[in-house]
Amino acid sequence: MFKRIALAVAALLMLLVLVVVVFIWRFDLDSYRDDVEVLLNEQTGLEFVINGGLEFRQGKPLQLSASDVSINHAGKTLVNFERLSLDFDWRPLFDRQLIIDDILLQSAQINLSLDSQGDLVFPEFPASKAPEQTVHDGGSKLPLNTVRIEKIRILAANLVLQQDRAEDQPVAIVENLDLVLESLALVQDAEVTVSAWPEYLSNVSLQAQLTIEGLRYAQYQLSEVKALTHNKGQTLVTDLSLKVLGAALESDLQFDWQQTQQALRSDVSIRGLQLPQLAKLLELEQTLQGELDIDWQGGSQAKQQDDWLKALKGELAIRGDQLGISGFDLNKLLSNLQQSQELDLVDVGGLALAGPIGLLLTKGGDFGSIISAASTGDTTIRQLNMEWGIAEHNAHFKDVAIATDAKRLVLTGDFGLAGYTFDPVTLYLVNAEGCDVFKQQIKGSVEKPEVSAMAFAAKSLLNPVTSLVEKTVDVIAKCEPVYSGKVDAPPEVKPADTETSGAAPSEETPAEKVEQNPSPGEAVVE
Repeated sequence: MFKRIALAVAALLMLLVLVVVVFIWRFDLDSYRDDVEVLLNEQTGLEFVINGGLEFRQGKPLQLSASDVSINHAGKTLVNFERLSLDFDWRPLFDRQLIIDDILLQSAQINLSLDSQGDLVFPEFPASKAPEQTVHDGGSKLPLNTVRIEKIRILAANLVLQQDRAEDQPVAIVENLDLVLESLALVQDAEVTVSAWPEYLSNVSLQAQLTIEGLRYAQYQLSEVKALTHNKGQTLVTDLSLKVLGAALESDLQFDWQQTQQALRSDVSIRGLQLPQLAKLLELEQTLQGELDIDWQGGSQAKQQDDWLKALKGELAIRGDQLGISGFDLNKLLSNLQQSQELDLVDVGGLALAGPIGLLLTKGGDFGSIISAASTGDTTIRQLNMEWGIAEHNAHFKDVAIATDAKRLVLTGDFGLAGYTFDPVTLYLVNAEGCDVFKQQIKGSVEKPEVSAMAFAAKSLLNPVTSLVEKTVDVIAKCEPVYSGKVDAPPEVKPADTETSGAAPSEETPAEKVEQNPSPGEAVVE
C-alpha cells in the first residue's frame, strides 16, 4: 500500500513538473505587451512604447528581452534602444545566490537636457503618477548571501546633451560608445540587508572596458577613447588613452577612497599636441606651428574634495622643438629692447619700465612704435622646455626657458595656485654663457600685477650712451651664469662675441632677488 501511495505521489509530482515545463515552454510573454506598457506607464509617469515585442526564452540560462523600445516624456524621446536583454540562471537561488549572467543594452540613443544653471533636467512627475517611495526597514534581511553580475554590456550607444527648451547645437555628443563591465561582485558570502547597499556599492569589485569613437563637448573634440579599469574594494586603477587636438594621450590613474580620506595618483603623457588646432581652439590672432609633448606625474591626498588642489604634488613638463609663430618677430623685439640701452634712459622713458612683461600685459600699450617692427615677420622657437614642481599650493619654476635662433629667455620664481599670484616671477634674457643681459620681475595677483623696471647688467649702466659691447669686454671673465638648464644657447650666438655679457646685478634690492634652492637635476638659477 505504501509503495502504491509513493508511486502515485511521484507520478503526480512528475505530472506537475511536466505541466510547468509545458507552460513555460508555451508561455508567450509578448501577449502581455500592452499590460506591461500600462503597468510601466502607471508606475513611472513616463510613456513606454514597446514596438518590437517582449520575449521569454527557455534554456540555460533563461532570458527576458525587449526590442525596439522608446521612453518618452512631455512629447520628447528620452531613451530608445534596439534591444534590452537579461540572462540569468534560477537554480543558484536555492543556494541563496542571485547571479545574473548578462545584461545587454544594444544601440541606445540617450537624450539629456541641461537647465540654465547647467544642471541635468529630470522629468517632473504628476502627483498622481509619481513613483511611490517605499520605506524599508534598514535592518531587514534579504534571503541572499551573494549578489553578482557576470557581465553588463552597453554597445553602440549614442548620447546627446542639449540645453533644455533650446534649438541650438547640442552641448555634448558621445558617438558609438561601448561599455563592458565584468565580474561585478556586489555581495560575496555575506548577509544581504537593505541598509547595507551603500556599503556594498563602495566596496564593489569589477573590471570595465570603455571605448568611444568620438566625443564632442562645446568646441572640444576627442576621439578613439579607450579605458580599462580594474576595481577591487576601495582601489580603482584605470588605463586611459584617447586622441585630442591631434595628440595621443595616455594616462595611468589610481584612485583610493576610504571613509576618512581619498588619494589620487596619476601619470599622464601627451605626445604631438598640434599647435595650429590649439590656436584655433583658443581663438588666437597669431598662427602657431609645431607640436608639444606634455608629461605629468603626481597626485593628491586629502580628507575632502575641496582640499585636493591644496594637497596636489607632482612634476609638470612641456617640451617642443621648432615651433612657429607667424605675425610676430621675437628676435627683433628683444634686439630693440637691448639697443635702447645705447640711448639716454630718460629718452627711452616708459619703454625701459615696460620691458617684455609690460608689453605683454598691455598688448603694446603706448609702445606701438617700439614693437611695430616686430609685429611683422615670424618667430621660430628652436627649443622650448618648461618644468614646474607642484607642491603646497605652489608652482615652482624649475627649468622654464625658450630659445630662438638668436635669443634665449628664462623664467624663474614661483606662482601661487591659491590666489593666482606671482611670488615673484623673474624674466631673464641670457647670453651664450647663461649670464643675464637684462631682467624684469613681476609680482602680485594676476588681476593687478606689479611689474618692475627692466634691470640691465650692472656694468652696462656705467654710461648709457656708450655701446654695451665696448663696456662689457672687461667683465666677461666675471660673468656668473643665472641659467644652466636644458635649453641650449642659440647656435648663432657665440661666447664673448656679439651678445651683450654682464655679471649678475650687484645693486639689486632684496625684493628683486629671487632665491632658488634647486633640487637634483634642476636648472641652476642664481
